[in-house]
Amino acid sequence: MNAKSLLPVLAVLALVLLAFQIVTPLGKAVSVDVTFDIKPETLNLNMKGRWLTGFIRLAADGYNVSDIDTSKPIWLDDLFKAAWNNIEDNVLVVKFDSTTDLMDHIWLKRDHMGKRASVELEVTGELKDGGTFKGMDTITVIDPPFGE
Repeated sequence: MNAKSLLPVLAVLALVLLAFQIVTPLGKAVSVDVTFDIKPETLNLNMKGRWLTGFIRLAADGYNVSDIDTSKPIWLDDLFKAAWNNIEDNVLVVKFDSTTDLMDHIWLKRDHMGKRASVELEVTGELKDGGTFKGMDTITVIDPPFGE
């Protein structure tokens, strides 16, 4: 086979491979929404040595909490990795250490200045099928007076 006849064959082969990539489903690798509830609902930024605890329930049809890949990190606002997680009664419970960095991050996210403010937090992670999940919750932040 000479070089002139090889070129059209390679072009057809490339088109066939491209068609297979377009037509072949890639599996369930999608992003699904979860119900996310974080406690405490009201956060005193002076708290020390405590956890923020999140409760994650899958809201998407065809998924349940056991589809979450708990061997991969679960993130709060894509910055803070859960220190602990466990599935209890079809709910994934995650704990985020209330470090100074996390408290500072929450302080900067306040929707207005004042003693009480709302802050929206997002949880994200991976599913066992390669997809991802995300969920949001809003908490109230209390700015205690200095000296407390």
